[in-house]
Amino acid sequence: MDQVFNELVEIFNKNGPQNIQNQINKYLDQYISLDHIRHSSNNDTLLHNYFRHPEVFPGNFEILTNLFYQCDHTNSDGQSPIHLLLENYPSQIDHFKTFLSKGVSLFDSSKWQPSIIEQIIKNDNLPIFETIIEYFSDDYLSLHYN
Repeated sequence: MDQVFNELVEIFNKNGPQNIQNQINKYLDQYISLDHIRHSSNNDTLLHNYFRHPEVFPGNFEILTNLFYQCDHTNSDGQSPIHLLLENYPSQIDHFKTFLSKGVSLFDSSKWQPSIIEQIIKNDNLPIFETIIEYFSDDYLSLHYN
């Protein structure tokens, strides 16, 4: 699986959006989504890799997230890509909103990692916390008052 993982990293690293879509289709034919393509050293998905090495995926976050059914897979250390986002890029609110729109779990924790909400509170990340409140209050208001 490492070979496929590395091939996909290369595709994202060396191509623009249209070429990425064209080249990725053969992998999607075989794997349906990128959810189960992991690197063997730490069980990272390509989304984990994005937040470890964003320079490898220049400007292709939306394309990458759309190729996953679920964006909160955990690696061998119990980290999800959202943990890495909050750890390495705590002010990336747009990326966090994208994860919210994909239906990620904010409350799941493991023996290795706190839940996303616990990490946000522990790090006193008020902008992300406000984003969560705004996101869910908009959903609540639209469901109950429109």
